[in-house]
Amino acid sequence: MNPRRVRNAALAIAAVRVGAGVALGASPGRFLRWEPSVARSSMPLTLRTVGIRDLAVGLGTLSAVRSGTPQDLRRWLLAGLVSDGLDVAAGAASTRSIGVRGVISAAMAAPMVCIDIYAVTMLRSPT
Repeated sequence: MNPRRVRNAALAIAAVRVGAGVALGASPGRFLRWEPSVARSSMPLTLRTVGIRDLAVGLGTLSAVRSGTPQDLRRWLLAGLVSDGLDVAAGAASTRSIGVRGVISAAMAAPMVCIDIYAVTMLRSPT
């Protein structure tokens, strides 16, 4: 395990989460402006809660990076991985009912799953 690489990967993951959390939590309507019918539904609340979740996991990951304990960092990275993995699964599963929006949803979260796996794998690596 290269501690500097793990730290940098975790910081990047945390930064994306905090940024997404702030953006979605503060202004979910901006992300729904292309779909006026959805913007007037419960979707703004749903996006806001997703943003709050990402903000919380991002801040937890930042805190774990600062604490310096691999076990704490692993827990937060795994929490993010589970969250992102379930987002991809939910998006993919919803393609039958909502079509392209489900595919887009899954595709947006998929890169985070890859980065999460990379970071968790680096923590397990003995070198």
